[in-house]
Amino acid sequence: MIVVVITAHAVATRTTWKTIAIRFQRIFNSSLVPPSARWGALKSRVFTLIYIAIAIASLVYFGAITLNYVQFYPALDKLAVQAEGQQIFRDSQNIPTQVLVQLRVTNPTSYSGLRLEYLVVHLYFSTTANDSATLFQNFALLGSNSTIAPLGPGTSLRLQAVLPLAGNQSSLLANFLGKYGTSVVSDYNVEIHLFTFLDALVPTLEVVRDIQYTNG
Repeated sequence: MIVVVITAHAVATRTTWKTIAIRFQRIFNSSLVPPSARWGALKSRVFTLIYIAIAIASLVYFGAITLNYVQFYPALDKLAVQAEGQQIFRDSQNIPTQVLVQLRVTNPTSYSGLRLEYLVVHLYFSTTANDSATLFQNFALLGSNSTIAPLGPGTSLRLQAVLPLAGNQSSLLANFLGKYGTSVVSDYNVEIHLFTFLDALVPTLEVVRDIQYTNG
């Protein structure tokens, strides 16, 4: 619809230029028209051209803005998170102390109005060897990372999050890993907090993704 309107205005503009040129020639070739009238006619035509140019520029500008906003919610739906790596740190007695996860957040769309503020990461463990066996599912490990960076069209941002183990969580994880080994799966719940054009109404917009990382 925007292309059709702009094309119509472009054709109208070319026609107006031609019409004005013919009228200018008639006005200035006529010895009966006083100079003041000629100048008034010239100003009228110039203002007409200015108004047409402003109208066309406005159509293009607001059309681009509208198209960008139309892509906003599809961009949120397609926002992707991937766990690219995970490392479990251990102490001198080989007991787990913290989990480090490397995440990549991707905007696969052409929408250009997203900025990443921070991530909140929740983690529990499951195993492919036993569907009912989980660890920390009710009290997930917690980590986060903050950044203020644009998440432009077709771009990705990589962040790390550290999830510390406290109390008996270290020994519980050690036993779980010892029992199920490479069949253990890390289940992440990632909250992506974004700056958007809705900042005036909502300070940050939250998008949640559930992803898995296979330890084997």
